[in-house]
Amino acid sequence: MAGGTRVAGRGVIEGAFQLLEELSRLGDAGLTELADAAGLPKSTAHRLLDQLVAAEAVERHGGRYRMGTRLFRMGQAWAPGPSLRAAGRHPLGQLAEAVPGASVLLSVPEGGRTVVVAGFRGEPDEVFPIQPGALIWHGNTGDRLFAASAEIDRAAERVRPPGVPASVWRRQVARAHDEGVAYDFRPPVGPAVSCVSAPLRSPAGRVVGAVTVVLLDNDRIRPYAPAVQRAARMTTANLTRLRTTDASLASWLDEAPR
Repeated sequence: MAGGTRVAGRGVIEGAFQLLEELSRLGDAGLTELADAAGLPKSTAHRLLDQLVAAEAVERHGGRYRMGTRLFRMGQAWAPGPSLRAAGRHPLGQLAEAVPGASVLLSVPEGGRTVVVAGFRGEPDEVFPIQPGALIWHGNTGDRLFAASAEIDRAAERVRPPGVPASVWRRQVARAHDEGVAYDFRPPVGPAVSCVSAPLRSPAGRVVGAVTVVLLDNDRIRPYAPAVQRAARMTTANLTRLRTTDASLASWLDEAPR
């Protein structure tokens, strides 16, 4: 939606989903903040939020909004979700113990963005809240791994974040492809946050997800890359095992977007 001008028909649905996406990112927000973040006129945002509150998809407390429990319950019904969380539970838990203070997460690509499926919270949550369903900033380490799993030039243009020159993004994707991990030392949330991600793969070898460590320290991240890669390999092995008993997971692994 551009500039909040589409408010009828499919535009209403798009506007509602844009508000929900911003709520998942912000966690808790007022009307003006949500309208600005979603690119909607304040009156339109207010009307859509009233409808979402009536549907119990959003909760309103003291003039501020947050995601409702009904939407949370519906989100948990995403078929591959339980198996993905089960596959990552022990590897991510071990990784969280091995990297004191870190946030650890499992993410998958969705619609050109990276969405968190599961994780363990750490110190970075103070500046970058990590929760299931949250969208990570454009150009994150997961984006680079997902782009690197396809033909690099085509992938670079398809998911290149706004404001990043094509040549810079192409180099970042190529490096992730060559090294098998991706680093980020200066994401938009603040200069102290650093990340390293390693890929999850389908039985056919395609990148279908990522395991990521997030730290409030730019100097300590690189030594943890082998531990992140080990957790990703363990999670991949668990996914391969679970796909034999979970038809929805098997279908997702075979058809997951690149």
